[in-house]
Amino acid sequence: MTKQDFLDFCNAEFIKRGFKKKRNKYYRVDRSDLLCMIYLQKSMAEAYYINYYFFIGDYKDVSKLPSIDEYDIYERFAVLSKDLDEEECFLTACIEYDLYTKEEIKPFLDKEFESYIIPVIERGKIELQNKLDHYLPTMFPEDVEKVTGKLEI
Repeated sequence: MTKQDFLDFCNAEFIKRGFKKKRNKYYRVDRSDLLCMIYLQKSMAEAYYINYYFFIGDYKDVSKLPSIDEYDIYERFAVLSKDLDEEECFLTACIEYDLYTKEEIKPFLDKEFESYIIPVIERGKIELQNKLDHYLPTMFPEDVEKVTGKLEI
């Protein structure tokens, strides 16, 4: 897949799930207390990382969207690698788009959306709290207390 094919594919997948593009980021705000953002981060190689972020706060006025560094929870999509590590494939967040077809990437996007993004968007902080164990490994220790405090229902 070419770089443009990959970007078009991601755009279509995000829009299909209710995200709106603003500049180079995608946002979805279904609730006034939670916002989700997706950002395609270019790698040094011919690759991208698909990052997603949750922001906990007051988002009644969506004209004032937060910047990327104000996130509360952060994660990346991962796909099955094309490189073999000791003869086995592994999950990687660095998506070398020219090695994949849309059909190879789509199941990984679907799984992340269905398991960790859409349920949180639809059910809010309570679902984020239920799925917190998924996000803890990527969080800085000093941020865990801040986030858990914001999640108190």
